[in-house]
Amino acid sequence: QAQAVPLLQVSQAKSTMKAFRTLLLLSTALASDSLAAVVTDAGLKHAQEAQWQGTRTVPKIENVASDTGFFGPPFPADYPHDSQPVLSPDMARKKHSAVYPKVQENGFLDHDYVKDENGDGGEWKAQMDYDESRNKASEEERLKEKREEEARREREAYEKAKKEAEEAREQAEKAKKEAEEKAKEAARSKIRNKLDQKQKELKAAEKSAVRPSELFRTGAYSGMYSDFDAEGVPSKQANGEEVSAKKKKDLAKELAKQKKDFDKFEKQAGKDGIEAALAKMRKEVADMEAQINA
Repeated sequence: QAQAVPLLQVSQAKSTMKAFRTLLLLSTALASDSLAAVVTDAGLKHAQEAQWQGTRTVPKIENVASDTGFFGPPFPADYPHDSQPVLSPDMARKKHSAVYPKVQENGFLDHDYVKDENGDGGEWKAQMDYDESRNKASEEERLKEKREEEARREREAYEKAKKEAEEAREQAEKAKKEAEEKAKEAARSKIRNKLDQKQKELKAAEKSAVRPSELFRTGAYSGMYSDFDAEGVPSKQANGEEVSAKKKKDLAKELAKQKKDFDKFEKQAGKDGIEAALAKMRKEVADMEAQINA
């Protein structure tokens, strides 16, 4: 390393002198002496700096004498070198000897080799069975939870549908009952109207069924008169007083009307007679009253 540094300095010095000569020739060719002087001074300054830089070694060598101990001479020194390693005498192959290094006999290390076999005492199978059982149990648990959730939803849907069906049934029954009540009420109203008409007819028939000769002796006139003429018209009141002519006239008109009504009703009754016709009408009235009260 110490010998290489001066050679580098000489080379740098030569390059510096060459640059200096070039600048000097250029400055001579210039027309102006002042410009040539400036260029010349700059060239000299540059050359001096380059020469000064070339003489330095960075970093500075402190112990040049140690280079020989590292690079040599004497040789071999401490510097690594690519040389053929020397074979130890005890490792040199002897003539007609076996292969070196000696190869182990066949099967010498078979007892120490990890064999690919299932001779693990059933541990692997037991672990696999355990993992499969655990996974199966986990899957069954998930399926159980899923089915329980589905059953819960179906039960809720069933309860909801059942409740809605019950409400619909109650509403239908209520509507049916209301309709039946309305129908019954309409029927009762219709029957009541018929009953009113039948009662009026029965009352009129009962009045018409009274024989003319018994008109002023029964019913509303019972006990009011004590004597009657040949036609059946009252002539005396119950207290013995004579019936006035005007009153007799009115009673005679009423008797004539009764005869007319009696004859008409007797004709309507036919061969069954008046009592049978009245009994029939009374039964009809009683049946209508029973229907209304049902």
